[in-house]
Amino acid sequence: MKLYGNSYKIFTKPSNDIVAAAIDRFPDRFLGWVTVNPMIPESVDEVELYLTKPGFIGVKAHPFIHAYSIKALSPVAAMCESKGIPMIIHLSSELDSYKYLPENYPKLKLIYAHAGIPFWKKLWKYVRDQPNVFIDTSSDYLNPSIVKQAVDSLGYRKILYGCDGPYGMKKFNKYDYSTKKNWIETLQISDNQKEFILGKNFLGLLRIL
Repeated sequence: MKLYGNSYKIFTKPSNDIVAAAIDRFPDRFLGWVTVNPMIPESVDEVELYLTKPGFIGVKAHPFIHAYSIKALSPVAAMCESKGIPMIIHLSSELDSYKYLPENYPKLKLIYAHAGIPFWKKLWKYVRDQPNVFIDTSSDYLNPSIVKQAVDSLGYRKILYGCDGPYGMKKFNKYDYSTKKNWIETLQISDNQKEFILGKNFLGLLRIL
């Protein structure tokens, strides 16, 4: 994959050991998501194993980077729904893919990363009527205007703050969270509503596990 003029190797099989090591080292600072590539059977088999480890709270899927149809996530989505475990997904451009999981797994706790890129407002309109579906505000793909539009469209209870760090780090080991946090802090909504976006909505997802 080419990004900002540089080429990067895509690892088709996620290395969840890296996340587990970070949690083990800093258990009071990190919670982890098990990344899955459903096109690799052993990756699917690992999901339940990692979810038994302390600190792992959900599943991350990336149909865009791993190039698969959203339907390939059906077995993992069914497992997450049955256990009350949330999934976070970076969607691909597959037509109407954001509808598949909510319509087939209506009790699944689902987060669409990066405000639902690449569908934006089309997805927001759909998500408004889905009680278990949320979006986050992470990534350099977004800007203050997009975040404001998302909050105006969905309301503060459907939005989760995210930064996507250390992606976007300008200097090694010098990630600045303040810019993306400022997108929330400068919204023309009450401080209480900002608190829900900045953490309470996410904690609400964890409490229903």
